[in-house]
Formats: sequence, structure tokens, C-alpha cells
Amino acid sequence: MTAITLRATSLQEIQRISRMNPDELVNTEGLESTFKQLVGGAFHFVDTMSDPQIGPEHQRMYAKRRNAAAAAEDYVSTSAANLATRNIRHTVVQSEDYQRTAQSNATFRTATDRNLISALNKYLREPKSLLFYEGAMFESTVNGDNYSYSQVLFMREMPSAEDIAAFSDINLWAKPPSGTANFAGMENGQIPTEEELLEWNWTKVKVKVTRERLVKTNYLEGGRKQYSLRHTCSSTINRTMGSTIAGPVAIEVIVQFSW
Repeated sequence: MTAITLRATSLQEIQRISRMNPDELVNTEGLESTFKQLVGGAFHFVDTMSDPQIGPEHQRMYAKRRNAAAAAEDYVSTSAANLATRNIRHTVVQSEDYQRTAQSNATFRTATDRNLISALNKYLREPKSLLFYEGAMFESTVNGDNYSYSQVLFMREMPSAEDIAAFSDINLWAKPPSGTANFAGMENGQIPTEEELLEWNWTKVKVKVTRERLVKTNYLEGGRKQYSLRHTCSSTINRTMGSTIAGPVAIEVIVQFSW
């Protein structure tokens, strides 16, 4: 497998040229050299999507649907390593998974059963790990106050370590129902001010830990305590068609899905 990383603006121009009428391509002077220059400067090849050069700001596009839990863990681990290399403050929030014998009144204890943890990953929307840093983008896994399920949420400021440790409510910004989730200067990593977000009709909201939902296996039942969020970092190539993306993109290239 090979992953290609590039900036969204460069990708847009490459796509525009590649979709032009052949007659127009032939008769437009300098277009070939422009295209070669774009491709030479925009594409960067790495061996896997786990390469540390792929950071949290990259939109990861997979050739086919991946195991959601594995993709989420891969995103968090590689992105955290990337942020650490760049000395950018960040925190990985691990869920508290718990279990007990099914249909019993036993006290819940830390989940250790692999089958149950696998079931939690499969049936719950919230991931095992969440990566918090200024500029992180999420989508909500529930309907909340002033925001709804799947609505884009933006972390302008990192919550305190005390709030995270206690799973206290945290402040995020909810994207308005219409309009793009991209900001002016977003491609360069700029963080908008609260005044700018309000001007763009974003809403400051409180995000809570998800309510308890038990998942059962043959003889165990358990749950997950985690913020009602998931990252918006990865999807299939087909799913992102037509989307407006700011910032760098990492595209998976696999022999069986290439042409």
C-alpha cells in the first residue's frame, strides 16, 4: 500500500486540469509544465497511512471501508506522535470501559474481556481514544443542547487536565446547519477567535460524556464512558466526493483499487 499526501488546493487544480477537454489541453500553452510542476510539488509518497508525516490535520481517504475502531486508533496514535514531534500541546482521552456478568447486580469493574471490548468498539459510536488539541474537528455522536447528531464540532481551546480527568463537560463550537466547516486560514493551521466564530454563526456548546448504553456478549455486559464525540478524520474516497476540504489530504493507493 502507498499513501499520497497533498494540499487540497493543489489537488483541486490537478483535478481541474485532468478533467479538461483534450483539445483545450493541447491548445493551452504552458499547461503541461504547470501540471507537472503541480504534481511534482504536491504529491508526497509514504509507505502507509500510519506514517508519522501524516498529521491530525490530514483528511485521510481510504480506497475501501476500513474497520472503524482500527482506523480511529490508527488516527489517534499517529497524529499524537506527529503533534509531539512538533511540540504542539495535546491530550489523548482514553475511555473507561467496564464489565460485569450479564443480567447480574454485580459491581462493574474495568473491562478486560477482548470479546466484550470488541463488541463495544463495534456497537458504540464513541471510540476508545479521542485526541484533543486546539483546532481538532469532531462530529457529535448524540443530540445535545444546541447541536445535533453528526453535527461538526470544533475545539478552539483545550479543556483543562482536571476537567478531562473528571470527564467534566467541555466547551466546543458547533457548525451552523448551512455553510462550510472550513475557516479562512484553516489550511495554514490558524485558529479563529471567538468573535470570528460568532460572526460565522458558529455556536458555543457544552459537550457531555455519553449516557450509559450496555452492550452484551454471551455472558458479560458492559459499557463505555467517553465524550460523545468521534473524529472526522477519515472516510472512503467515494464518501468524500463533492466535499469541500481545506488542508492536506492523504489518499490510500492499493493495487487492487488503482487504475
